[in-house]
Amino acid sequence: MDDYAYDVFFSYKRHGLTADWTNNVQKYLKLWLSEEMQRPVTIFADVDTIEIGDRWPDRLKEGLKLSRCMVGVWSPLYFQSSWCMSEWKTFLGGNER
Repeated sequence: MDDYAYDVFFSYKRHGLTADWTNNVQKYLKLWLSEEMQRPVTIFADVDTIEIGDRWPDRLKEGLKLSRCMVGVWSPLYFQSSWCMSEWKTFLGGNER
């Protein structure tokens, strides 16, 4: 039984100067993986998955728990972000099935 809702959890540090770049990386990742896996791929990306009114910390935790893998866009700011580090450490420690 497959209990994953997402193939990938997309983790990155939001920054105004790189917003378009990270958005494009996420979109091309989805296209490439869908082609490679020969099926539609689901990606948890905060900008596409978390809706207005959602409790976003809870949605992030849920997204991490329900994702097969995590793709992190690492940068110096990524490692300085407590949220990014929490996502990374949560995924490392909590997704063994």
